[in-house]
Amino acid sequence: MSSPSEAELRELLQRSLSEVRRAADRLERHRRAPLAIVGQACRLPGAPDPRALLDRLTSGASALVPRPADRAPAFGPGFESVDAVGGYLPEVYRFDPGAFGLSPREAAHVDPQQRLCLELAREALIDAGLKPESLFDTPTGVWVAISTIDWGAHLTHALAPDQIEAASGLGSAHSAAAGRIAYWLGTRGPAVAVDTACSSGLVALEAAADALRAGRVERALVLGVNLILQPHTGRAFQVAGMTSPSGACRSFDTRADGYVRGEGGAAIVLEHVAAERPALAILRAVATGQDGRSAGLTAPRGPAQARVIRSALEQLDWSPADLDFIEGHGTGTSLGDRIEIGALREVFAQREAPLPLRSIKAQTGHLEAAAGLAGVLKAVAQLRTGTVFGQCEHVESPAELSGSPLEVSAASTELPNANRPWRAGVSSFGFTGTNAHALLEAAPHPRPLEATPPLPSYERRVCAVEAGERTAPNDRALHSLDIAWVAADGAANAAEERQLFEFHQEPGVSDAAGLEQFNAWVAELQRSLSSARRGEVSCVVTRGACRVADEARSLDTWGAAVWGLVRCLRLEHPDRRWRLIDLEPGDDIDLADAALPAAIELSRRDGRWFRPTLEQLPSAAPAAQAAGEWWLTGGSGDVGRALRAELPGDARPRDLSRSADPGAGDLPLDLGDPASVATALSENDTPDAWIHLSGHLQDVAFARLTPEDLGRAFTPKGLGARALFEVWRARGAVPRLVAAASTAAWFGNPGQAAYAAA
Repeated sequence: MSSPSEAELRELLQRSLSEVRRAADRLERHRRAPLAIVGQACRLPGAPDPRALLDRLTSGASALVPRPADRAPAFGPGFESVDAVGGYLPEVYRFDPGAFGLSPREAAHVDPQQRLCLELAREALIDAGLKPESLFDTPTGVWVAISTIDWGAHLTHALAPDQIEAASGLGSAHSAAAGRIAYWLGTRGPAVAVDTACSSGLVALEAAADALRAGRVERALVLGVNLILQPHTGRAFQVAGMTSPSGACRSFDTRADGYVRGEGGAAIVLEHVAAERPALAILRAVATGQDGRSAGLTAPRGPAQARVIRSALEQLDWSPADLDFIEGHGTGTSLGDRIEIGALREVFAQREAPLPLRSIKAQTGHLEAAAGLAGVLKAVAQLRTGTVFGQCEHVESPAELSGSPLEVSAASTELPNANRPWRAGVSSFGFTGTNAHALLEAAPHPRPLEATPPLPSYERRVCAVEAGERTAPNDRALHSLDIAWVAADGAANAAEERQLFEFHQEPGVSDAAGLEQFNAWVAELQRSLSSARRGEVSCVVTRGACRVADEARSLDTWGAAVWGLVRCLRLEHPDRRWRLIDLEPGDDIDLADAALPAAIELSRRDGRWFRPTLEQLPSAAPAAQAAGEWWLTGGSGDVGRALRAELPGDARPRDLSRSADPGAGDLPLDLGDPASVATALSENDTPDAWIHLSGHLQDVAFARLTPEDLGRAFTPKGLGARALFEVWRARGAVPRLVAAASTAAWFGNPGQAAYAAA
């Protein structure tokens, strides 16, 4: 057999290359395949169905109402103010068990969220022109966004041991929210419950779209649901400063002070685009991503939000100019809205035409796991009507919108004429960092608004396990924790190999010189990160940086900063063994050979070793009762707002920060600008009390910290406080001071070394 000629090999390779290119083209078309939204259903505040939702959006009226009376048994003593106003649904405990093959006894144990999902699934399928029974044994997938666990908490409280049934466990399981729909329909596609907190709906939508494009299902049913049945989640959000004390959700408004929780559910049916089934709108792309390391688990991160929006656009080769409006996340928290606006500005900065920005949350409240799909339904309504509805509760746009193409308005606007279908972006960001953005397009031949099938009827009855007698919660004293130093017993192997990093600064150096020396020491520590040998212990040594007992001498504050920094470094580099050791000034112990107790943090005083521990202090005293003017430097954030609420009624708090509102009596202050500090202090008398909250939070790994990063962290926190203090001391009138630090300084937090040090 003769070998193939060069020409034959070349021809074979060309054919193979052509096949590879055709396969790549097919994969790319598959990845970008448009999907049709062919059915929808909703149960939203003030809008029990899509037709009513359109009326609500057109009117611009808020649907926020006082908490319904049927929640009273759950919201007992001590919870009166929790979720007192919200986007509530009426009669959530009423259900028609027979419509879905449940017995009344079983239905009483089933989470009302699951029951609502069953109704929404039925209605969305009927809206799509599908008979639910026709889906039996079909590869239809079900994805349900669900996150709150109120019903499980209710059953735990309501059921005595002999009242627990098999239905109790299944009735409160999130997986059953999807599995119950698949069981009722008899489908054989995946049935998945999705929980990424507030972004759950769009994350579920992405999973459904991927399965549909991959051919794993022929149809996808995507739902999101949220009900408020217990006070504990709302109390946690209230304590965290997330929810609005004024009971209004003012998305993208200068008056934003938090969000209002909302209830409801939304459902859509997804299929491949087909001429025989008119679509409501077209789903073009969904992108998801994560904040990763941020200021904290619940802290939003602007660059991550911008990245996920760009990712969605890049899937379709769309530019920022290709969108006609954005349905934003828009929780109405001042921090969250500012970060979201910043991310949108980053993506759409070069756009010339105005870009309307809205959020349904101002009307309905924040539906949490169902929020993303509620936003999708609103976007679908706007694409079908050619109208961007006005923003409810909007009075004045925040300054961050100035000079950007983003536009928030209480007035409705018509979508512009274009030589392409109208397009929308919908954002949804989870409070644990999972972000999502969906891109929708108007259908080429959308289903007419009037072509809406009638809703099915139900014979609802109250189906709920009733709780027994409620008892008032026990009074609990408020306690505080303190760092105490206790004797450290037991010695480690004196022969362990140690690498010493001693930090030392001469007392009395200026702040500028101190920061410069601190930067130099940090750079030395950074250079050492790659030099440790296996088994070697890195000992960071300070002198007089810890107050171990009632020591009269001044602390080495730069040495104290070292402790905060290394506690974060320890978490970022767990492969190395880090010790923190604080000696007395003048202590000449040879740490290279000394036998040390096993604790990773030690202080040595009078030849004895101590280790830090937490101890509980006696019951905290009542809130300060001092009248007069209180300055809260950096008081515009969540902590500042929470502290304002704790001040006595005759206190006059003023926020001093870069975002302060002079119209509200606050003072603009930039602690990094000496002129700003001088102006604020020269034009105002010394306050009666001062709460120092200023800080600069950034997410930078220790190995990449620069002197600029450290300067930005230290300027508002420690150095800024000292600058104010010195001016007041020179006047001879120093106000009472409360200085707020972060637990990151005590326990560490990856990426926050500069912040913890400051």
